[in-house]
Amino acid sequence: MLIINKCVHIFIILLLIPGCNSESQKLTDSELTANITQKAQVDEKITTFAIDDSNRAGWWKPIASANDTLYIAFNSEGELSSKCESNSTHYVTVAFKNNEENWQYLNAQEHSKLWRSCDNFGHKQPSIAVDGSGVVHLFADMHNDIEGCCYFNNLQSSEELELKYNFKNQGRFTYPIAATSTSGDIYLIVRNLPHIIPRADIVNYEGAGELYLWKHQLKKWSKVSTFAENTKSKHGFDAPVYPDDIYIDRYGVVHILWQWSINTTSAKRYYGSYITYNENTQSFYFADGSLITPPVSLENIQSHPNMIYESSSPNKDAYIQMAKLVVDSTYCSPCVAYREINASKHQIKLTRWEQGKWSKPEVVLSSSNNTTFSTLDITTDEDSIAIYYAVKNEGAFVIKRKFTSSTWQSELLQSSSAEDIRLSVISFDDKPTLYLSSLVNEQKLSELLIQPID
Repeated sequence: MLIINKCVHIFIILLLIPGCNSESQKLTDSELTANITQKAQVDEKITTFAIDDSNRAGWWKPIASANDTLYIAFNSEGELSSKCESNSTHYVTVAFKNNEENWQYLNAQEHSKLWRSCDNFGHKQPSIAVDGSGVVHLFADMHNDIEGCCYFNNLQSSEELELKYNFKNQGRFTYPIAATSTSGDIYLIVRNLPHIIPRADIVNYEGAGELYLWKHQLKKWSKVSTFAENTKSKHGFDAPVYPDDIYIDRYGVVHILWQWSINTTSAKRYYGSYITYNENTQSFYFADGSLITPPVSLENIQSHPNMIYESSSPNKDAYIQMAKLVVDSTYCSPCVAYREINASKHQIKLTRWEQGKWSKPEVVLSSSNNTTFSTLDITTDEDSIAIYYAVKNEGAFVIKRKFTSSTWQSELLQSSSAEDIRLSVISFDDKPTLYLSSLVNEQKLSELLIQPID
């Protein structure tokens, strides 16, 4: 959720703090690593890290794997600072290991000095991807910041995760989500808000969805296209894009998922949308295979309704928030899990592209009040589908059913008393691995749990 006056206030702060909203360092790299290592707890296969309480998001991809190595990114604990709202800061850390080694760490740096930034819940969290050359790419603290901030990689030295300016003058990015293709290249989706007017009562957001490509052999980023545009100039109202997920299948098809808010940035979103990009043909397509001349907009709903997997609109007493997708060779082409909220119900739903159309949304979970957090993930195996979610005062759950069944069965994965719970799941070592961020529990701790799911 983004509150307009807060955003303007943050923007003004950005003008005062140089270095991509960075601050002068308080710890050294070795001190921060030692602090993380000292507080980490390894119990059999489960690892618990102490983290900063800002490490919460729903859109992110903070966990990745490559070459039998697991990578996780998180906001590590920062000190107090009078330059920041609520006086709170964080560092950004990547931890990685294979099955035989202990955890190793890369901390975000600028000019070989430790880098840190002001907190902003829900916006300035890290997404990560690893390319075919083994280079770690970290996208963090991107919230309408100048120079496409903030992007890091360890291209120059495997031991230094340095701030880079590959996106300088490209715009103001938020909600970076990245994934690696079978070719080893990386695709990145972001929302770009290039026109921000500080101190204005109304901020004129463009709010476009953009796709970028990293060619790992060329070691170069390029913009593929603006895949979704705001419609203010055509319809007289804003419709900012909210990226949700990106998934690259084995055929090199990039599946892109997003939602739109209406009139302003908002936690209430509508018109859940889906298109694909084929890296072989370098073209965009609707779900039915129709060729797209990008960018799409809300106008496409009339001409290509299959772009929309969920038609909740401002004219209805319901909105959507958070969505994730999965693609496989048998059942999901794709499957989309998302949250729908109205005055009386709070539901998790599932739809999939089936026989040339989106299936009727299936209610996976329903409650009479707002009990689930804005966080989801979805996976499949040989014969079943699983959706991961979090419940207030209870913890993280998985709910499953067979492809051939209509009955869902829920299971508690990890109990948590935290006031906020966020999660992400990937496949690693032939099993799902849970990234569970618990902020703040009864012991007044914020913790990150990395847990294989049997």
